Amino acid sequence: MDDFTRVKDAVDLVDVVNRYVPLKRAGTRMVGLCPFHAEKSPSFGIPVGQSYFKCFGCGKGGDVFTFLSEHLRISRADALHQLADEHGITLSRGPGADSGQREAREQAQKALAAAQELFRKAYATSPLGDEARELLARRKLTPATIDAFAIGFSPANPADRFRSAVICDRLIKAGHRREDVVACGIGVALDREPEGGATADGAEPEKAPETLIDAPLIRGRVTFPIRDESGRVIAFGSRRLRDLPDSKEPKYVNSRETLLFSKSRVLYGLDRARAQILKERQVVLVEGYLDVILSHQGGLTTAVAALGTAITPDHARAFKRLEARVVLFLDSDEAGQRAAERAVPILMAAQLEVKVLVLREDKDPGDFFARGKTREEFDALLQRDGVAAIEFLIARSGGRAARGIDERIAVARKVAAAFEGQAEPLVRAALINHLARSLDLPAENLDAALGLRGARRPVRFGPEARPAGDGASAAGSAAAPGGDGETKVLPAAPEGKPVPPAQVLAEEWVLTALLRDPALRSVLRTPDLPVEFGEPRRARLFQCLMEEPAGDADGLVEALIGRLAAEPETQQTLTDLVSRPASAEPGDLLDGAWRWFLKRRREQRADQLRERWRGALQAGDPTAAAEFLRQYQQLRQDDATN
Repeated sequence: MDDFTRVKDAVDLVDVVNRYVPLKRAGTRMVGLCPFHAEKSPSFGIPVGQSYFKCFGCGKGGDVFTFLSEHLRISRADALHQLADEHGITLSRGPGADSGQREAREQAQKALAAAQELFRKAYATSPLGDEARELLARRKLTPATIDAFAIGFSPANPADRFRSAVICDRLIKAGHRREDVVACGIGVALDREPEGGATADGAEPEKAPETLIDAPLIRGRVTFPIRDESGRVIAFGSRRLRDLPDSKEPKYVNSRETLLFSKSRVLYGLDRARAQILKERQVVLVEGYLDVILSHQGGLTTAVAALGTAITPDHARAFKRLEARVVLFLDSDEAGQRAAERAVPILMAAQLEVKVLVLREDKDPGDFFARGKTREEFDALLQRDGVAAIEFLIARSGGRAARGIDERIAVARKVAAAFEGQAEPLVRAALINHLARSLDLPAENLDAALGLRGARRPVRFGPEARPAGDGASAAGSAAAPGGDGETKVLPAAPEGKPVPPAQVLAEEWVLTALLRDPALRSVLRTPDLPVEFGEPRRARLFQCLMEEPAGDADGLVEALIGRLAAEPETQQTLTDLVSRPASAEPGDLLDGAWRWFLKRRREQRADQLRERWRGALQAGDPTAAAEFLRQYQQLRQDDATN
């Protein structure tokens, strides 16, 4: 049994969905308002006792992994791990995986959680935390906000601050292994010098066991837990207590990168902002921890921040998964605007809508909200001063001051380079036209004149489109057991070739009949099967239907939902069919589809005979032409009698 099936069997879909969608019983279904589209009357439901959902309004359907991945904008793999963690299920390790890596990650996670408890306790009760509390009070953070973001303090030994091991010692006394304390980024191992000289035989003496000290850039500082999208602590950020002009200590630092933490991929605050981002379809990108925290305190609960690094393609992909437009709300100084300049091309390449808001009166977003500003005032400021990304780039490139044609072309070339990777032709054309109007340049062929080329769309392989040779059947092919026990391949139409509506209906009749009466599968176990699927997902579903041993309809659907856990598109096809009222009895549906496929086969045979007859005439072979004509006439005579 694979991981998806084990986890799906262990969770209750109704319980999971109820976290996000209030459900109530209505006959044989649990129903509620669909979270995937706006509606006033509930069309979203879960059949009682089943492990799939279906919305009759927007058509979405699938299992618990589909629901979480669609609703939370996470991958199915992330949904699997989230549910496994919640239910204490240990997932199997994939082929070639490091057998010790999962254990190391779990132990490092536990050490981080324990360290967070120590930091929180030190902040709340330790006299050493007085300065930390005073600092946050000066920054106008309320106690409720401090608790919500679990801000803490990492104490240091005042007698030997630079070799302090307060946290490491407490973690080890609590039972955490030394290697886990180091692996999670809390501790640093120092090698001790060997004691004494060479041994009697001249060999080098062994070094004494290493000693651990607290990571230097965390101790004696305010701490901010950095969490993954599921809310688990994976690292810490920290801030020094005093802002001394001659201090060489950095104001803000992060934990070093570990098995759990890669700063180029993590967005601070996303675990808390995700729900509101999904609701508003907008994310506000600020610069630092306190900018995020004060923004949330002021009501801007869609604020997140990159962690001491420029925006990366990984960050852009996270925003794309959330289907959110991006507002860059960065510091008003030159460094903040340069950061926005670097971020815009990366975000635009991910096909994101981007706006830039440059502050005029405040240094940074934290200061804006620390002055008591509200979400409504932010919205008004964005409406007044926010500009489209391309307008921001034009202004930063000197477009407003450019006069001569050479100057304007230079600005155009610099700005256009920011969206050179734009793959959407319509978006690209709109940007070129906007750029031309802003700089008073001719729009026609401007991108070619600038020497730019549009990006090619990446080739995407989904569950229904796998490259050949991956150990599975090629996309669009379904395997049906033949009468001799061998496998018959049912070809699908070439990619991009539309399937005729009549064939779509016939394919759906076959699948619906088998789903409602699995015993009919015996009719299709024939070496001369006329059924040929023209769409990859329906072809794949037919393959699974014929291979699945379950004998009753409910058991068959449940088994297929689990089997297709990693193939959401095919799973969607399944839920569409089982949720749709049948237009006839299963046997009648299959009979009608069978007749249609037989008729199409005869038409294809007739087309082939006509082509061969014409070819024989053109080749000057009257004997062969006469034979092909005879076969064609016989085929048509048989059609007339059937």
